[in-house]
Amino acid sequence: MKLFDSNLDIQDHIRTLKRRKYYFLIPFMLVLLIGIFKITTRTPEYESYCVVQITPTQLPSNLQRVVPKVTYYQRAVSLKMQILNSPNLLKIIERLRLDEDQRIREKALQMKSRMPDKNLDEIIQFLLLKNLQKQMKVRTFGDDFIEIRVTDRDPEFAYNKVKTILDIFMEEFIERELTSIQKVKEFNYQQLEIYKKELEESERRLSEYKKELIVGQDTKSKILSREALDRINEAMVAIDLSVREQETYLKNLKSQLTSRGQRALEKFPRTPAINNYYSEIRMKINQLAELMKHYTWKSSEVITVNKSIIDLRENISIELEKYFRNSFPTLDAQTLRLMNENAMALLDLEIANRKKEVMNQIITASKYSTSTSQANELTQAKLEEAVQINRDLYNLFLQQIQGTQIEESIQRVNEPGRFNIVEPPIKPLEPTNAGITLHILLTMLFALMAGLGTVYFREFHDKSIRTVEEVEQLFEIPVIGVIPYLENEPFVHINSLENSTIQSEKNHGNITKQSG
Repeated sequence: MKLFDSNLDIQDHIRTLKRRKYYFLIPFMLVLLIGIFKITTRTPEYESYCVVQITPTQLPSNLQRVVPKVTYYQRAVSLKMQILNSPNLLKIIERLRLDEDQRIREKALQMKSRMPDKNLDEIIQFLLLKNLQKQMKVRTFGDDFIEIRVTDRDPEFAYNKVKTILDIFMEEFIERELTSIQKVKEFNYQQLEIYKKELEESERRLSEYKKELIVGQDTKSKILSREALDRINEAMVAIDLSVREQETYLKNLKSQLTSRGQRALEKFPRTPAINNYYSEIRMKINQLAELMKHYTWKSSEVITVNKSIIDLRENISIELEKYFRNSFPTLDAQTLRLMNENAMALLDLEIANRKKEVMNQIITASKYSTSTSQANELTQAKLEEAVQINRDLYNLFLQQIQGTQIEESIQRVNEPGRFNIVEPPIKPLEPTNAGITLHILLTMLFALMAGLGTVYFREFHDKSIRTVEEVEQLFEIPVIGVIPYLENEPFVHINSLENSTIQSEKNHGNITKQSG
């Protein structure tokens, strides 16, 4: 039968249903019975919900350019994760004491054999988390609206869970935002301190380079005499001897400190005061090297500069003693003395190397009288560029610190009004799966669809030929005649008539024989 043939009328469909009545009745009754069973045995479920709006923080315009943009999808996912994450669900369990439910404990005891590596409390926690994730639904809509729904068999529990979730979410939201701002502020403070030191160091290098450049230009304008060159070479030999002595002395100090369980310093400590004194020593060394071109070590000019270097060195020694006493108050006096001597030896070694370096510069300058102003200008430009970069970074982090302080103040001021409860949680009065009439009507509709679907599915897969048109279409030959279908009852009737006639003839024959 062609189900979608336009020539079929309603009578054809009725005949089909009569012929396939069992294919209709069996699925219809099965679906109907199953639906009625489900309706009568279902457990009522109650749903409570709330809608809350998060008021966005209005940042100043200069901060809005710095703060990265967040898409709606990213914000929606973030808010859902904040509500549905395990720590928040554990807080709900703790506040509502859900782990005290006897049914959950019995179910956990039944699962203990399947989870031998976990204790009873962990299994209870696992079951409660699973139930809460199944009962809770979080939806975001608009820009900052959040809808929280909870389904439970107990209306009181459904209401309490929604209210508790909302309270925990608001608390965690404010705390998380303030914590994030605090972390950003701490990071900016750290970076500000780093780039402040970098800026001071780059400015110091540029200043020293300019001073050295001026000294270098003066030395290049003059060629050293033979006597001055000899004096400088002798001084460098003496400096080399001093360096070796200091290195030997440092090794000895290192072994003594190691034996006392203290690590020797690789560089002497730098405080602002020590840096100032050391900068003056470097200047005095430059001055001393300049004087060596004209005077001997025993001249009053050279002795005066050397005395100034010694005084500055003593000042650094005093500062180092203060530093070590403040930094290591628990160490004994002997260890502090060794550490101070170690730092002073490092200082003397650096002073000696500095002297040697300046002397080499003078000798090199005397050998080459040509100017290297272009190279000096390039170096100076690089140093100035480094100063500018560090200054820009310092100002940037300073601005960000000010921005985070403003943002933190705004968050604290606006904290009471950050949340607008559009629809507060209410205790449900009726189960969400109520409405028996509607469910029965739906069940009957599905049962009817199942029965009709089964009938037409069977009819569609039936390959029998039932009409003249189907024969002509299938075999492509004309039909000459049709033998009508006769019911079984007439055939039985005819046969019975024939049998009775034959029996009468036999009886008539027997009667004739007897009369003869």
